[in-house]
Amino acid sequence: NLAGEVRGIAEKNTYYAALSTFNKDGAAFRSEFLTRMQNRLRQTPLLSSAAKKGISAPGESSAMSLSLIDEEVFDDWLAFTDMARAAELEHKEELYALERRLSILFKQAVDKENNPFGPGTISQIFQEALGTLAFDRKIASDSCKIFKNVLCSQSGEMYAELNRRLVDGGV
Repeated sequence: NLAGEVRGIAEKNTYYAALSTFNKDGAAFRSEFLTRMQNRLRQTPLLSSAAKKGISAPGESSAMSLSLIDEEVFDDWLAFTDMARAAELEHKEELYALERRLSILFKQAVDKENNPFGPGTISQIFQEALGTLAFDRKIASDSCKIFKNVLCSQSGEMYAELNRRLVDGGV
């Protein structure tokens, strides 16, 4: 309960407004998230999450140059990277096994950048769906932190189940 952990009344009101928004638009958010996941799973050949969104790491460009980065772009990239990398580290072995099996199934190399079930893909889709809600940047950032914890704690079971089903299917 983030609203109970904040300091000022204005910040608390912001969290209550976000809760109201989610209560009102939560079903649409869930639907948007699931639709985006289904669409991603239907895409072949598999492209990296960054290539699908047309993003690169802040400061990364084709020519050696210095550039200023929009703070919001950097914050989004940082939140995405934090969510994905935490889950990747938490479930390293399961993900490696899944990527090897998916490489056989899709007849192309599958790694953390293009795994349709990988934390990077799930994190990116979460951020995209979250963008459909009218949250300010602080609420969106806090939502990503909470999602990171959920992704880390619950995705291991999904990866174990996917690996089991692929093994049972002969992959």
